[in-house]
Amino acid sequence: MESPIPTWLSKASLQEYPGPPVVQITGAVVDAINRADAEAGDQLPPVRKLALHLGVAVNTVAKAYKRLEEWNLVEGRGRAGTVVSTDSVKVRYDVQQMVASLVKLARRSGVSAEDLHAMLDAAIGRQKDAASSAAN
Repeated sequence: MESPIPTWLSKASLQEYPGPPVVQITGAVVDAINRADAEAGDQLPPVRKLALHLGVAVNTVAKAYKRLEEWNLVEGRGRAGTVVSTDSVKVRYDVQQMVASLVKLARRSGVSAEDLHAMLDAAIGRQKDAASSAAN
């Protein structure tokens, strides 16, 4: 019996990501890894099953999975499917360490939590805009 589509890959949750379906799918997987909703070894839904669930072309899901693989976040295992890579867990840990260092630097420099939050929100917004533009 196949596992259900994770809620973070539902049509409704993809709507929070601006841009075409490829960007929405990659964004959802990246965020799930960052939140630890998807961990090393977790299997992503088969391409055809996710495409049918989302109402998109099989090629759209395949393209998203290929991008994630190029970013070393997932590993394609042929007929065995696509799984979250162990590299993605290391990347997540590295990012957490960088954020902790950034917070320490901000505190030492007198940057308020509100200002740091605003800076991060702005940087994330710029990245999402750039990813959306690159997909078009």
